[in-house]
Amino acid sequence: MDVIMQCILCKASSLEVLKLPKYNNLVTGDRKVFHGDSSRVKMVICKECGHLQHLQDRNYKEEIDQIYYNYAPNDVKTFNETDKSCIPRLKAVCQKVCKAVELPRKGNMLDIGCACGEALRYFHELKPEWHLFGVDTGEHFRDDVLRRDQVKGFYSNIYEVKASKIKFDFIMINYVLGVCDNIMDILGSLYELLNEQGIVFVIETDFVVQPYQLNIAEQISFFHRDSLAPVLTSVGLEIIDTDFQHEEKEIWAFARKGISKESSNIYDINKHKYNKCLDYLNRVGAVVENVVMENKNSVVGVFGISNAGVWISEIICKTSMGGGENKIFFCR
Repeated sequence: MDVIMQCILCKASSLEVLKLPKYNNLVTGDRKVFHGDSSRVKMVICKECGHLQHLQDRNYKEEIDQIYYNYAPNDVKTFNETDKSCIPRLKAVCQKVCKAVELPRKGNMLDIGCACGEALRYFHELKPEWHLFGVDTGEHFRDDVLRRDQVKGFYSNIYEVKASKIKFDFIMINYVLGVCDNIMDILGSLYELLNEQGIVFVIETDFVVQPYQLNIAEQISFFHRDSLAPVLTSVGLEIIDTDFQHEEKEIWAFARKGISKESSNIYDINKHKYNKCLDYLNRVGAVVENVVMENKNSVVGVFGISNAGVWISEIICKTSMGGGENKIFFCR
């Protein structure tokens, strides 16, 4: 089988295959065990631009297609400092965004990767006079999105959005860039879609703060605080310095139209950070394995049901298969 050694970002063919964790138990973004063949998923880094990514060859495509057949996104909650309660995460995001940047009373908002339109709903609560639009490859979301208040359009891809000729004052890209295989088609369209004073808001996980992100099978691109900005500036966007609060593991980037495109190579930075995360994952895995071996036939508790918890539970299960019958319970 031919391997397509091409960077998903800059299209260069000079990709370097990286070492994988010793405990290479991939999980899925919806917090499930990955039942495919982990050995067919390769981590690579581009020598030309430094982008860290899963190799987009036929093996990877076949494995990932199986994930999305039974994909079940979770309704994530987050703690709200205002009233000391838990609220939907996307509601908290919209609240923080509207405090962080000054948006006009009226405008056009586009949510790229809108799913069923939850972010559009919460944005409408804060900006009721805005016209809202969503784009998602999941055609089954169309009816739900179009039933939302003030939603004026749903698109199946970024090319349909461009064909509409609509200009947007605010574009949200929430955990989308890392999982899409046409990242440059999306980013390359932003300059054309934005009004002159329009703002792009991007959220991605920082894999340096959250190394377990490297274990998510369908995550194609991996970012940290020093790597997302160069990707945005390479398509002519300018990063805005804005004072806002967010979770440490997340990268929040606000950008607008710039006056030039700036390319850079962060190969050395990304490889160094990846290797440090690899060492961390190997150490965690070794600790878990030692605990299980020293406590055979015992009950093991895993605190948290995140992707990290699923990854750790797989180490426990595989270690137990070597002798002993450890039972696992999860604590939220």
